[in-house]
Amino acid sequence: MNKKSQGFTLLELIVTIAIIGILAAIAAPSFSRMMAGNQLQTAVGEWRTAFYLAQKEAIRRKTRVQICPSTDGETCASDSKNYKVGWIVRDMDANANNLIRDFPPTLKGNDEKITLNFNAGGGVKLIFLNNGRLTGNFVGANFTAENKKFDNLQIKLCISSAGRIRNVEQNSDCN
Repeated sequence: MNKKSQGFTLLELIVTIAIIGILAAIAAPSFSRMMAGNQLQTAVGEWRTAFYLAQKEAIRRKTRVQICPSTDGETCASDSKNYKVGWIVRDMDANANNLIRDFPPTLKGNDEKITLNFNAGGGVKLIFLNNGRLTGNFVGANFTAENKKFDNLQIKLCISSAGRIRNVEQNSDCN
């Protein structure tokens, strides 16, 4: 009587586990890059939401509305370029409670390699007028999210004085 054995031998199991381990080691670095890219996309999406909210509220309230970095969710931070700490949208002409909405930090941790920065030629304040346009000279203004841990992992938005945002290629100018 010839019985067929069922199951795996120890050797087959060890070879299978070794192959799975090798594949996981190969896939892990690219998976972490994908996760870092998704983190930046989320942060840029939140910032874009704040931008359009501020523009809409300036028109709706017929007043000036500002987006600024905020460490406490209530007042503007002294470092007006670093949006990694979180940001707020606030009514600049309100007498009392001028907070419209706060956006807590979307990137957790104190990783120095991750940056969310706003840069403008004529200053760094993002203030919308009651017509939805930005104050100041915004030729070449941009918002950049970057993870320097990975090569070429950057998302850059260009902002016009009319209040329009467009994505540009990495390391490109906004002109």
